[in-house]
Amino acid sequence: MNEHAPSPRCALNIRVYALSAVICVAMLIGSVAQAANRYWVAASAADWNATANWSTTSAGTGGASVPGSADIAFFDGAGGKNGDCRLDVAITVGGFRIESGYSGSVRQEALTLTITNAFYQAGGVFAGGTADISTSAGFTLAGGVFTNTSGILTVAFGSPIFSFTGGSFSHNNGTLRFNCTVAANNSAVYAIDIQQPLTLKHLVYDGGNNNSGYYRTYSNTLSGAGQVVVEGDFSMNPSRNLKADSGTIEVRGNITVGPRAYSGTTKLLINGTGNQTYTSTGGRLPRVSVNKPSGSFAPAVGTTDLSSYGFELMSGAFVAPAGIFDIAELNASVTLFSFTGGTYDANNGTLQFSWASSTVASRTETIYLRAPLTLRHLIYTGGHSHQYTLSYMNDIAGSGSLTVEGDLKIQQNAANRLLAVNGGTMEVRGNVEIGIGASGGTTAIKLAGADPQNLTRTDGTPPAGSWTIAKTGGAVNLATSFSLFGAAQDLLWNAGNLNLSSNTFTIGRHLTIGAGAKTLGVTVADAVTAGRLTVAGTASGINNVGLEVLVTGPKTEVAGQTYTILSNNVALNSAFASVAWGVPWKGTVAYTANSSKNVTIFDLIQGFPGSIFILQ
Repeated sequence: MNEHAPSPRCALNIRVYALSAVICVAMLIGSVAQAANRYWVAASAADWNATANWSTTSAGTGGASVPGSADIAFFDGAGGKNGDCRLDVAITVGGFRIESGYSGSVRQEALTLTITNAFYQAGGVFAGGTADISTSAGFTLAGGVFTNTSGILTVAFGSPIFSFTGGSFSHNNGTLRFNCTVAANNSAVYAIDIQQPLTLKHLVYDGGNNNSGYYRTYSNTLSGAGQVVVEGDFSMNPSRNLKADSGTIEVRGNITVGPRAYSGTTKLLINGTGNQTYTSTGGRLPRVSVNKPSGSFAPAVGTTDLSSYGFELMSGAFVAPAGIFDIAELNASVTLFSFTGGTYDANNGTLQFSWASSTVASRTETIYLRAPLTLRHLIYTGGHSHQYTLSYMNDIAGSGSLTVEGDLKIQQNAANRLLAVNGGTMEVRGNVEIGIGASGGTTAIKLAGADPQNLTRTDGTPPAGSWTIAKTGGAVNLATSFSLFGAAQDLLWNAGNLNLSSNTFTIGRHLTIGAGAKTLGVTVADAVTAGRLTVAGTASGINNVGLEVLVTGPKTEVAGQTYTILSNNVALNSAFASVAWGVPWKGTVAYTANSSKNVTIFDLIQGFPGSIFILQ
């Protein structure tokens, strides 16, 4: 027999004692975890961390335990228990309620306050200190005086997540931070209910949903006297996918946006009197409205791109990023871009409209211009799927105008999307590129400036307003064949050079060549290919230009070949003023075919050194 083995009776006693211990531990755990109400019953100033100041009932006898992490602390002032409370330890408490009947003060001082449920205040004074405060089930200020910590007040979840319907809120140079962080296969909206003027020092939108395709949204409801003013900085650089919807947030400091920000309909009103900056590392801001009495809103050092959910400039100076300023809207016909006053500095960057939709309806996005807008580069992209069309409507009136000193591009950014550009006139001084998804529109294009410009069409339909060439220098060069498809679409060649190269330029209706037109450049590429103007209606005024034929192909004998340089459906009213051949080619231009309606080159041959050809 093992001398260390217990007797059967001893073994039984051990088992009984062990079971009793388990039961006791379980009861203890249950007792600790169970939430309880604790009422502040000090009649004069006292410390939080003293059992004499807490009761299990309102206006009851002190001596209860200090509120713990699952308990709710009440300050209700019943029975005259209005003594001030000093938070003399770092506190974690289940809930925190200052009722309307309490007339004392709760002072945080320099220790953290963590509330695992909700914060509620309807009376008394809460005096924030210097340490952080957090609440995990919302924040409500219905009355009394609340002074924020000078650190960070973090508010999470709750319904609403934040409510300010009465009393006063003092920011104390601190930060209000919203942080609803989840990983779930659903999207959710957290309401922010503001019925009183709320002035903050700094505001941070954080949190979001970490699962792909889902997000969290902070939605501002402003009613009554409700408004939100951020005297300092606004940050939307969340750790997960996040949106901001509804209401207006006035920001008088700087703005930061990060890659997990997913825009929204909230308006960020940039209205500080000094210079303000924006920092972007990706993502998209909600709507941006610049209405500054003075100073600028400009990119911070290192910021090259910016995206927003709509933009308007009313006053002050806006400096665009040096890269791409991308503006988009989702599933609504709205004013996407508005410029009515102030100064827009393009900063040599690109303005890009990239609205995209898959809803079963056509959409119109308005570009509203009542002041002269000068851009470096402009891109219309995005588009509508399901064979519906997205229309970008250029609403230009009053002193409004649209000038693109660099390049214009119209092309979808995904398969099976259509976009049209309607309204107004755009003056373009750089290249024009028309690509897949471009589906016309009514906008007129003026090609101007002193530098060469290339026209490229890889697919799609250019805007169908009339096009004008009015250049002070350089030439409009066809990099590909280019068609103006509109049945009522004219080309007004008022000034400058047009170089077809070996491509065909098709005009939907009439071609009118003004007195300022100079040279029509035509390249004969080989024995069968040369540049050509095809006009559906009238071609008039061609006596104002000289024809220059440049041969880029091999110098082979092609005598007897005929090249139609200009064709139209109405008899021409005059001849070319002159013919300039690029050495060593010789030839003749005349009206020969189609009942004198076309201009052709015939008998083009190579002139050998020392040879003289005279062709009638």
